[in-house]
Amino acid sequence: MKRNRTIILIIIGLFSINFIGCKKNADDNPRTVPILTTKPISSITQISAISGGDISSDGGAEITSRGICWSTNSNPSIKDNISNDGTGVGSYTSSLSKLSPYTKYSVRAYAINSAGIGYGDILMFSSEAETINDYDGNIYHVIPIGNQKWLAENLSTTHFQNGNSITHRRVSNTSIYDSSACYWDYDDNFISNPPYGRFYSLLAITDNRNICPPGYHVPSEDEWTTLLYFLGGESVAGGKMKATGTIEDKTGYWHTPNTGATNESGFSAIPAGGAGVNGLNQFISDMRGTDCNWWSAKTVRLHGYIFGYTWFVNLNDTRLLHYGSQGYNIATGLSVRCIKDSK
Repeated sequence: MKRNRTIILIIIGLFSINFIGCKKNADDNPRTVPILTTKPISSITQISAISGGDISSDGGAEITSRGICWSTNSNPSIKDNISNDGTGVGSYTSSLSKLSPYTKYSVRAYAINSAGIGYGDILMFSSEAETINDYDGNIYHVIPIGNQKWLAENLSTTHFQNGNSITHRRVSNTSIYDSSACYWDYDDNFISNPPYGRFYSLLAITDNRNICPPGYHVPSEDEWTTLLYFLGGESVAGGKMKATGTIEDKTGYWHTPNTGATNESGFSAIPAGGAGVNGLNQFISDMRGTDCNWWSAKTVRLHGYIFGYTWFVNLNDTRLLHYGSQGYNIATGLSVRCIKDSK
């Protein structure tokens, strides 16, 4: 009996030594997530780009999937948009597709093994802006805001969409009785217009020949209101639309204080001002550096006069404000911001 017990103890001891030895060998080569870097972004267009990754370590286990992930959020993961670019270590190239124009993206490479997911460094880029030209060849950038697409610059054309010329008026020879479809340059000086755009009369923006580029139009009241609510309502929408910076610190077009300007919408509103008739029946340009004023397509006739509805932002406010039925009259020149036709 004693001899049998000794044999059993020896067998148990040998088993224990073998088990411990196996465990030690496994701990000597622990599995970890892959180690990799993200390739620089290249070949950027309005809807696509190229990136990729370089896997320097598989973490001790086979790479079963690799690619890139991208998102408009700052911390993309495989729960967002991804590409799938094979298996194994080394360098690989990936394609980003179905991007939105004029949009900021964050990108990073990923690789998966049995230990988990490894990520590369996060890179950021902006897709190319969609652009469109007017009849004169002026280039405008298209920005998506919610389900709408707006032009990122004020209109500068001197022609209707069909090629007919829009009448040019000089500030110095226009009166309150002028009722033509026309445009003005700020202080009669075209050189001072870019990037502010030109001013247009009420009859110019309501003319059925359309002053906006093909596929675009002067926004309606409903379209302005949709923009207002998408950007958080009247109290904050203006700040999200105004370009940042000030004239005083040489970083922008606004006079100080340019309250609450973030331009997070990409609308890039700059204070072109407006042109109108003063108390002496003299037509003057004014408010540059302090106000942006845009026409709505809506008009109303009151007491024999035509008035236009307008939307505006200014240097002291974060609001997007509105003038209704007794806003600006037929001889007023204001900016135009076009919006894409709905399908």
